[in-house]
Amino acid sequence: MKRICSVTGKAEQYIKYIKLEIIPAGIPMVVILRTIDGEVRSYETVRGEGGGEYGPDKYVTKCGMEWKRSPNPYETCDHIECAIDILRRKARGGIVFLLIFLLIGIASFLILKDEFAVITAGFFIFAGIGSFVSSSRAENKLKELEEYNYQGTINGIRAFPVDVLIELIDEKDLLSYGHFLCGKGRYDDAIKAFNKVTGLNPNSTSTWNEKGKVLKLQNRHNDAIIAFNRALELDPKFIDAWNNKGMALYDQGEYDKAVVAYDNALKVKPKYARTWYNKGLVLYAQGKYHEAILAYDKAIKNDSKIIDALFDKDIFFDKSIIIDSLYDKSIALRSLGQIKEADETLDQAKRELNCKGADLANCKLYLEAIQAFDKIIGIDPKFICAWINKSITLSKMGRFGEAIGAINQAIEINPESPRAWKYKGIILKKAGQKADSKLVLARARELGYKG
Repeated sequence: MKRICSVTGKAEQYIKYIKLEIIPAGIPMVVILRTIDGEVRSYETVRGEGGGEYGPDKYVTKCGMEWKRSPNPYETCDHIECAIDILRRKARGGIVFLLIFLLIGIASFLILKDEFAVITAGFFIFAGIGSFVSSSRAENKLKELEEYNYQGTINGIRAFPVDVLIELIDEKDLLSYGHFLCGKGRYDDAIKAFNKVTGLNPNSTSTWNEKGKVLKLQNRHNDAIIAFNRALELDPKFIDAWNNKGMALYDQGEYDKAVVAYDNALKVKPKYARTWYNKGLVLYAQGKYHEAILAYDKAIKNDSKIIDALFDKDIFFDKSIIIDSLYDKSIALRSLGQIKEADETLDQAKRELNCKGADLANCKLYLEAIQAFDKIIGIDPKFICAWINKSITLSKMGRFGEAIGAINQAIEINPESPRAWKYKGIILKKAGQKADSKLVLARARELGYKG
């Protein structure tokens, strides 16, 4: 991407930066205070750090939270200390930026001496004034927040924190907030958010389904089934609700009813791999091993054709179904005494999981990749490819000590592996241990590595 050099380009860049900081309509800031006379004050707790052509490189809070993109306000912390930290930074920086921009503006006017000189100088002077005004506002807000923090008042008027949920009135925002709360393990609060949605729109099928999923996480299976049934009353072809109902029934040991739920899902989408896999789990729990294996095979066959990619946008989700189906199929085969077939199926599962980890690492989803490799190692601690790929991924993360530990495990499994010695040499070089790297790569060449 080319750098923006023109005055117009810089103006566009400045506007884009500001747009990143605009809070979506209908969503309150994270720290909200209301005075007893009804006035509402809001304060940010997240700030941008670094900067490129299109805004900050990352977003952070004083308490240590971090995002690569501008977070929704309800995703951030609600710490007053974090809001005070931001306001102090803004208040201190105002006069400094004013002077910097004024100097740049004057210098531009004196150096350029062309038709754009006035525009360029005016732009920087305008930016400096804007920064100073912003700093003054931050100073006032800082005084408000510090006053509240010490004595519970704003400008002498008693103030109280406002519940985010009370302020949200848009269905989409409420759903997003509910998902956020669920991700934080705040299940009761998530249900309150979903209840508010159904209060606004009783026919929101997706909300009833999401509420059921949270209830299931709380082991409130009967309540979850009621929620799923409500979603299915509104939309009898809602396959996700059928699957979720089946899982809730499975958790309760209601295996026959769970099979009926999955069969209803398959009537809607006969080649949906997730449903076939879930049905296989129920059939196995019933001791119907042959039928379970047939269900797993259906999941593997349909999923390998990426049929469900249109249904589940995450490309890695599909590969997970194959892996889970192969793994559970191996268990069913072992239950039937078919040990050789079980071992072959388990080997295939490990290979698929290893490929998944590599795909994740290639997409820079390093933590997820490590989880995949660790899962293989948990199944088979001597699966050398998983150790090698784990070491490569750890080195990409800059975790060289752990990477060398992982590659040493691979070498311990097979001391004659040229690939393991090769990557140990590469990792040592990246870690700055060049002398050791040369010795290790020499050993790799002795074993057949050409490089």
